[in-house]
Amino acid sequence: MSYQAKPIDLLIPLNEFPEGINAINSFDESWKEYHSFDGELNLYHYTTNEGLKGILESQSLWCSHIKYFDDPSEWSYGENMVISKIEKLLLKEDDEKIKEMLKTLKLFIKAIGIQLYDIYAACFCKDGNLLSQWRSYSNSGGGYNVGFIFDSDTKITYNLEKTPNLKLAGLRKIIYDENIQNKFIDSVLEKLIDAVHKVKNKKLKPEESLDHTILIQMAMNFANRLAEIIASLKNRIFEKEEEWRLIIFKPCDTEKDSRRQVNFRAKNGELIPYLSTNIYNEDDKKLFPLKSIRIGPKLNVGRAEHSTHLLIKKQVEISTDIKVDTNIEILKAGYSLR
Repeated sequence: MSYQAKPIDLLIPLNEFPEGINAINSFDESWKEYHSFDGELNLYHYTTNEGLKGILESQSLWCSHIKYFDDPSEWSYGENMVISKIEKLLLKEDDEKIKEMLKTLKLFIKAIGIQLYDIYAACFCKDGNLLSQWRSYSNSGGGYNVGFIFDSDTKITYNLEKTPNLKLAGLRKIIYDENIQNKFIDSVLEKLIDAVHKVKNKKLKPEESLDHTILIQMAMNFANRLAEIIASLKNRIFEKEEEWRLIIFKPCDTEKDSRRQVNFRAKNGELIPYLSTNIYNEDDKKLFPLKSIRIGPKLNVGRAEHSTHLLIKKQVEISTDIKVDTNIEILKAGYSLR
């Protein structure tokens, strides 16, 4: 069992040149490798008592809107890096076609997080018993963490009535190292500029020219990868979290059915928009890939273990669309907190 990352494609060009496709494929080799995992990928979501209850009763995770995360710079941190690099390239670029393409790319990047998509995410930690995570996300140790196993075939959807759109969602390993952050952003921009030069220099058909439409199509294609990168970047001060993130790009449409998928919860005096997101592995049935529940270090272990067993048993009996595993392991923190 392993997890092999798949590309997220938000903007779909009408026409693509082979030069652009080859450049994207070249970048994807290193990008997908970074976010893939050989072996069993176990990730842990730290949550409160109410969070555990909601996860088991709905067989889903609440993916919150990224603008409402505790760190308000979740999206802007990466977006600012990308925009800054594009602006520096524009200042030193002499080729008018390249400048036109970069300006278009900048517009796409700004539009993705404001006008085109709402971005939702659920956060996981690679460490299943990390003190800082207990204190930050599990009511100071008075909650739980839930362990999931992800593989390449894990489905992600916030609407079970429709086929999961896997091109708008993905699991990504958060990048904290600024050198790696810069490497991926620079690689995308370099490959895009190189692809435009190759298209410009090749012998086009008489009816073809490197016009604005072609530049839009190429910028659109590469904006997809930059959006993925932006959603995967975080300030180095958070690196001990070893975070992985389940990311969903939800189109900013006005359809009634789409608006119904957005729910709200109250937290610290605010209304937080979220998507109740189903994850499941599908063989002969949809199986919720929840494999363990660890009791927080502030809880009464005996009572917490008993109530968790009862809750699991109940959900195993009544779950319908997505099945709860009967073999969920209940674990303990191994220490106590006052």
